[in-house]
Amino acid sequence: MKTIYDGITFYEERVSNGAIIKKVSVEVAQPLSGKLVTLDDVKRALAKEVKACGGNTLMSFEYGQRQKAWWQVFLLQDEVTWYGSGLALRI
Repeated sequence: MKTIYDGITFYEERVSNGAIIKKVSVEVAQPLSGKLVTLDDVKRALAKEVKACGGNTLMSFEYGQRQKAWWQVFLLQDEVTWYGSGLALRI
């Protein structure tokens, strides 16, 4: 599946063209402001990472949520954190 976010093309599968630059990954937790984190926040953070290394595409895009440790829940007031990763490339 192909989506475009903030000028970066995201593919959940591998693509055959383009030069792989590096693997990128992010974790996005709820800020103290209380705003809930969404998949858009993960894509925004990944797009920033891909652009920073000179890429325009992210392939093998994976994302999800992880349960936090009890002390993180106590301090941050949120039970999960979003994560995302993939391979940055230039097409």
